[in-house]
Amino acid sequence: MTDAALATVVLQLAETEQKLAALERLVTDLGADIRTQAERTAQLQALEDAVAALAAKVAAVLPDDQGVPKVYAPRPAPRWWNLTGPARDAEIGRLRGFVEQIYRPGFGHLAARLRPCWASHELCLYCLDIAAELHAVLYLQSRRTIALLNGQAEYATRILPALADLMSAETRSGCQQHAPADGGLPVPVRAGQP
Repeated sequence: MTDAALATVVLQLAETEQKLAALERLVTDLGADIRTQAERTAQLQALEDAVAALAAKVAAVLPDDQGVPKVYAPRPAPRWWNLTGPARDAEIGRLRGFVEQIYRPGFGHLAARLRPCWASHELCLYCLDIAAELHAVLYLQSRRTIALLNGQAEYATRILPALADLMSAETRSGCQQHAPADGGLPVPVRAGQP
């Protein structure tokens, strides 16, 4: 082999070595791109899963096809200080339904402490509205979660007994159904009055 041929072979080997080095860099870069793409795919999958979970939660609270809500939402609080006439009577009627259908049959000695004159006591109206709405929120849900169960326990062991104590104290002293001698409407008793 001549020196010129040998020089050509060495030159070709050097070029081949450069091409191989370039290919090695390309393979390394492609590997890095593939790892980056895999990480992005995993991130996108996690995002897709989170969106699906959120969509399921939203669907769980939206009304069904007939417009019936799947989760009970509390009603606006009555403004007892402003309610008069038929509007007040309607709100008291709603509470009377709660007392007769749920509170008295279901809450034993706590409900037995509620005196018949409760409707003439503002504090009792507030307390019963809270008790009725909390009962609805805690017991009218389509599914029972650990948090909901915890709320039910809190309601039965702490909140409801405290409300019953307030209502009992409010109606205890001198409560004679607050019926005036002339047969008119009951007169609410204020704190400190007999």
